[in-house]
Amino acid sequence: MSMQDNPFIKETIEEKKEPYYRKLLKTIGLGLGFGAAAALVFFLVRPLIGAGGKEKADTVVILQEATTESEPETQASREPETTEARDGKESAASTDAAATTEAQLTEEEILRRSSRALTDMVDRAEKSMVMLNVVYPAQDEEQVLITSGCLFAVTGTEYCFLAERVTLEEGWGISEVLITFYNGVTVEGSFKGEDIYSGFAVYTVPYTAELEERVPAAVPLEMATSKSISEGELIAAVGSPGGKVGSVAIGHVSYVEDNVASVDRVFQEITLDVASVSGGKGFLLNGRGQLVGVFGLNGETQEEEPQMITGVGISSLTSLIEKVSNQQTLSFLGIVGEGVPADTDLPRGVFVSRCIQDSPAYEAGIQSGDIITRINNTPMLTYSDFQMLMEDMSPGSRVLITVARSG
Repeated sequence: MSMQDNPFIKETIEEKKEPYYRKLLKTIGLGLGFGAAAALVFFLVRPLIGAGGKEKADTVVILQEATTESEPETQASREPETTEARDGKESAASTDAAATTEAQLTEEEILRRSSRALTDMVDRAEKSMVMLNVVYPAQDEEQVLITSGCLFAVTGTEYCFLAERVTLEEGWGISEVLITFYNGVTVEGSFKGEDIYSGFAVYTVPYTAELEERVPAAVPLEMATSKSISEGELIAAVGSPGGKVGSVAIGHVSYVEDNVASVDRVFQEITLDVASVSGGKGFLLNGRGQLVGVFGLNGETQEEEPQMITGVGISSLTSLIEKVSNQQTLSFLGIVGEGVPADTDLPRGVFVSRCIQDSPAYEAGIQSGDIITRINNTPMLTYSDFQMLMEDMSPGSRVLITVARSG
């Protein structure tokens, strides 16, 4: 089949859905023949969220994973050697029994210490957790979203909280935000911004010396890189994994998957071996109480039965959180795809598996099945290349897209 050098042909494209990182592309059968020509398209990149306001110096700092010190090994004391064979056997048996008992006690003590350390960690982390009451209009009456949030930054002007976003009808806004701290202090907050595809929103409270005195233990959760998370690691899920604000679940990482495709970007997905109730949401903490992920913030309706907690690694979100916190508008093209493997006969690039309706990509004529080979003069070899380029672009930028299309 030959490639067409012409404007994109209008085709029926999948209706717009509320996308989420978990609706991903696992495998795609690429039984298409591609020619050598390409089509060139000009279009404006539209903003994902509304026009930004004045930027502030809110900064999210990613801390390196600290090295965990191992427990000192305990060596069993040895009895002096004897000259009698029988005495030697009895001494050896006594020594082995003592060593076994001491090892068992050491393991039990380690478990007790680990349990106490984990409890203390969760107690400290809960000082950084808040409850949000977000009031918003819906049809003929106001609705209230009651959800959990975490304090992730304090600047010279405001406290910044990460929480679930509210799905609003077009043209409507949030009426009121009330934020309750760990000790019951409730203050009025405001909505700062959101990312609809990862599902998080940023809310703020004005910083005052008086408020700091009223909530002295409210300190931001440190953010640690989630790239070092490995299977078997102990993780605490805080927020509302049990369906109620303030609930906690403890589990181990059962699976980590990098490069899970979502709209215009990829995420790291972390799955625990502990279940969350339907509607459970919150934050994932490592053994040092550092924030390593979020879960359930997309607002999708989950299955009625409890599901294993699956979250997004925080390293996938930090740049988005920074931009939203600073009220920087996010660039938006509107595709979901994956990189074309090098060991195929297809052109290298980003295979478009889905194009979001009414997005800039949709309006420019990009279709499912296209392969984006270049944006401006930059080759697109992987989906991560595409994501990094999108993050560096300013909304409203005019870009030239080169695609390969069958037919």
